[in-house]
Amino acid sequence: MMDRALHTCSVIFWVTSASIAFAAGKATPFAMPAQLEDLTANYCLDCHDGEVQKGDIRFDNLTDLKLLNRLDMLNR
Repeated sequence: MMDRALHTCSVIFWVTSASIAFAAGKATPFAMPAQLEDLTANYCLDCHDGEVQKGDIRFDNLTDLKLLNRLDMLNR
């Protein structure tokens, strides 16, 4: 079963990415709110960074991904 914090983190990432992708009918640069960066640092990066990548998921490079790649990763 997925840890509640990880599930919350995943939902927040997906909603943020989807909102950015569909805002005003065009994609805009991806930027995370400060609270989301804090949440990621506290609950996600221990298992989903450039070294560990559990489930082939990384959250440390979200701003570097193209929109479709980011949405695909977040949907997994």
